[in-house]
Amino acid sequence: MLRRTVQAAVIAAALLCSALAADISGAWEFNVETAQGSGSPSFEFKQDGEKLAGTYSGMFGKAPLSG
Repeated sequence: MLRRTVQAAVIAAALLCSALAADISGAWEFNVETAQGSGSPSFEFKQDGEKLAGTYSGMFGKAPLSG
């Protein structure tokens, strides 16, 4: 009985970890400061599992992102 309880707990923990994987979808705004100056780029991310797509908008214009 104890072995099944431990197995069930391990399975439940694995499912919980996969359910808590980070999803960064949405609009993000950053404040960046470097020796060359500062800026406030924004990103729009769309995540589908481990695939990430989106758009960068900032001082250098707009650019698509993927990874």
